[in-house]
Amino acid sequence: MNYWNQTPLFRLLPAFIFGILAGIVGSYLKPLWILLFSAIPAFLFLSQVLLPKKFFSYRFRWLFGLSAQLLTFSFAWLLTEFKTEIYSQSHFSKYEHVSAYMAYLNDSKQEKSKSYKTTIRIVAVKSGDKWFKVDGKCLVYIFKDSVSAALRYGDLITFTNVPAEVQPPANPSQFNYKKFLSYNQVYHQLYFSSGKYRVVAHHHGSEIVEMAINMREKLLKIFKDNNISGDDYAVVSALLLGDTDEIDQEIMTAYAASGALHVLSVSGLHVGIIYIALNAFLFFLNRNKKTRVMKAGILILFLWYYALLTGLSPAVLRSAAMLSFIVLGKALDRYTNMYNTLAASAIALFCFQPHLLMQVGFQLSYLAVLGIVFLYKKIHLLLNPRNWLLKQIWGLTAVSVAAQLATFPLGLFYFNQFPNYFLLSNLLVIPISTVILYGGIILFIISPLTIFAKWVGLVLGKIVHLLNYTVITIEHLPFALTQGISISILETCILYVSILMLILFFMKKEPKYIMTSILTTIILLSLRAVETIQFQKQQQLIVYDIPKSSAINLINGNSGVFISDSVLVNNRSMMMFNVIHYWWDCGVNEAQTIKVVNGSETLKSKSLFLQKNIVRFQGKTILLMNDSTLLNTSHQLYFDYIILSKNLKIHLKEVVKKFHFKELIIDSSNSNYHVQRWKKEAEKLGIVYYVVADKGAFVKVIE
Repeated sequence: MNYWNQTPLFRLLPAFIFGILAGIVGSYLKPLWILLFSAIPAFLFLSQVLLPKKFFSYRFRWLFGLSAQLLTFSFAWLLTEFKTEIYSQSHFSKYEHVSAYMAYLNDSKQEKSKSYKTTIRIVAVKSGDKWFKVDGKCLVYIFKDSVSAALRYGDLITFTNVPAEVQPPANPSQFNYKKFLSYNQVYHQLYFSSGKYRVVAHHHGSEIVEMAINMREKLLKIFKDNNISGDDYAVVSALLLGDTDEIDQEIMTAYAASGALHVLSVSGLHVGIIYIALNAFLFFLNRNKKTRVMKAGILILFLWYYALLTGLSPAVLRSAAMLSFIVLGKALDRYTNMYNTLAASAIALFCFQPHLLMQVGFQLSYLAVLGIVFLYKKIHLLLNPRNWLLKQIWGLTAVSVAAQLATFPLGLFYFNQFPNYFLLSNLLVIPISTVILYGGIILFIISPLTIFAKWVGLVLGKIVHLLNYTVITIEHLPFALTQGISISILETCILYVSILMLILFFMKKEPKYIMTSILTTIILLSLRAVETIQFQKQQQLIVYDIPKSSAINLINGNSGVFISDSVLVNNRSMMMFNVIHYWWDCGVNEAQTIKVVNGSETLKSKSLFLQKNIVRFQGKTILLMNDSTLLNTSHQLYFDYIILSKNLKIHLKEVVKKFHFKELIIDSSNSNYHVQRWKKEAEKLGIVYYVVADKGAFVKVIE
């Protein structure tokens, strides 16, 4: 039998994926046009199914496949349009002159330093004297007080605050939180100060979800009640129940740098371990077909309840859906092709929520499984250790290499880094995390037996502490992490083609594959060479939008000068979020970028002169206006740009008297009061101005 005939869904999956992408990118098209576009493939498909075969020559059999692919593409496109909530006429944003809103908490709360973060689903709006039924999710931050502390999933609230649209990134190359939320059907956000909302009812959400959230909170309390606290509690909560609220940035960074970040999010590994344990526990139901079907039902129900319990992350959804198909196939004594099962689970989830495709966790999860299915056996056969321990080590190594080969180009694209010790990390972390998983399950089961539970909790806490120590040790090894790798979508695709062709060459030994791999590698290297040449010629002035901070960047080729205060420069996470990713995308070497505090140093080079508050850069002159004494000059000076910062108590008419300039830039270190006053003055005086807090980072390419 032709191998491809066994995987019809796998062959249709690319068309489904491209249909979803068309629905997201080409969302300006109306569903009517998509239906018309679907009519032709639908007609071809139905004609070949319903009419006698004698009307169709065998040589035109490809028409059936083409029409099926086009029909799948059109269906996915239409489905994506239909499932995008913002396009619905019942979405709350479609209503005007709204005086009040009614909504219920759609998720559990995440505790922040000064507020709680969650999402609400708005179910009604009041316009005039009438309430109208609506729908749509909204991100909310709620001020911490006794009322907000008591809020639970399903609580129905009323409020008058108008939801604001989520803003796009303020700085270049910054994480696009607006787009990320949109893939979760969230397009608006709110902040509730104390007393700005009123609880009117309870238990308004899904009873099943509410039960799962309450169960998760009870299970989390079991950890706290049994000697597990601090970082150990944060990690075990994330590992078993998907609760990452307590994890601090240092622990998260350590797991990412060591290549063990997947452990902190409940994923396919965790679901698989739970499945193996439960499958072994239900061994007595293997007697006949009827009991096997009963066992399959119990397994599937438990898998989805665990997925619900842990927050329905993309990786868990993939694992639960895939294992459900496998369990059902085994119960019915049906052969299950892994590629077809993988495609079936993906398509089933896409039908439920097409935007899952755009979530990084979903992409990495499926690619990892695809890599393991395709490569694991081939890699595993390369060695055949006789020692039991070496066999286990080699098995874990083969799985890690297979998954890493399938995911590392996408990892480079999204995270710009590669954990060099991922093999060592997985060899140590996976066995320890497996023990923690089983230990956590045992603790849950025996928690009513207080004395025994305390001892199990104590041992479990020590094992989690060992896991954290292992990860932090690996993070601190020399050259543990390669950072600053920035590749485009095109380069990511080319890299995948090159890797696939190289693998096929080793499998089939055909010269065409190695030649294709070499050709794609040459194309990739050529693109990188062109980028490098462009980077060497670049000259930019950037004023970043970082609240309460003045952050000015002068980029010249692969290096530059960064002018800011020591608080920002020494805050690695703030720098990474707002600045450093842009340096990587521009090919700027972070080590060669000089950090200048307050612009007080003197610097001289061929392209740059910096002395006190005056900068000459590539023929442009810039005044860093952060000191009112600069107005005491007796000479009238000329500048291309004046960057106004630090809430100076000055009027712009004083600046105009002393300096000639082309454009005024008001940076984000200034308060809203000063910004609004200066905007009014600038408009009266006819000054060209740019407010960073309003428009985002000021980026000027100097030619």
